[in-house]
Amino acid sequence: GDLWLGDGDRARNLTNSEAHETSPVWDPATATVYYASWTDDEHGSVYALRTQSGEREKLTRIPSQYGSLALSSDGKTLAYVRGTGGLQRGLWLSNETRFELVIRESERERVITTVNGRELQYANFAAKIPPNVLFGPDGQTVFFTEFVEDVLVLKRIGRDGTDERVLYRFPHAAEAALSPDLQWIAFREYHRSFVTPFQAAAPAVTVSAFDKQGVTLGVDAEDGGYFSWSRDGRILGWTRAAAFSTVNGSPDF
Repeated sequence: GDLWLGDGDRARNLTNSEAHETSPVWDPATATVYYASWTDDEHGSVYALRTQSGEREKLTRIPSQYGSLALSSDGKTLAYVRGTGGLQRGLWLSNETRFELVIRESERERVITTVNGRELQYANFAAKIPPNVLFGPDGQTVFFTEFVEDVLVLKRIGRDGTDERVLYRFPHAAEAALSPDLQWIAFREYHRSFVTPFQAAAPAVTVSAFDKQGVTLGVDAEDGGYFSWSRDGRILGWTRAAAFSTVNGSPDF
């Protein structure tokens, strides 16, 4: 579960630890990577790693399950989801489904809403894809996904916890990721990946390639899941088996 930093044809191991490290986000201005870490002995935490000095700082105090990190464009505010104590109540790690969406700025944490997930289902590991969290370009809005009555939805909420509302519903999807430029939503349903144009309209929009609802464009014949977007929103990446692939997300895709 180590984190690696790629540089051309070379890669450097940043963590080289016994922990399982996930959900990295990169701040180019400070050469800092923020990430979630887990060990069975200490449970989970969020860390900041200054890649130039190798200095590592633990940012959280509550041992829990952490993930879905996001960083504001100015690098001053971090968001992440945190478990709400299910592990302490005897739940399996895979069956924790209720989380808090936390904002961390000026070394203080603030819970702005709760996020609902899905329990792990037999032979359906896609049900445990983490929520997707993204700051809007202005840093004042946070977009996130969760499951509401077993339907994946994309929501927005103010950084202060106000004006939470559903923007999109994906009735057959396991994952959805909004591009940082707020132009596209990538989503995955029935083991295929698609994109749809994003519009913050009201009321909420329902999109499904299977049901032929909304505008949907197939990503690639060799598509996959666990989406990631480039910072400018023009490149979509995904994993498939041991490979990581990308496609250019120009306006005509």
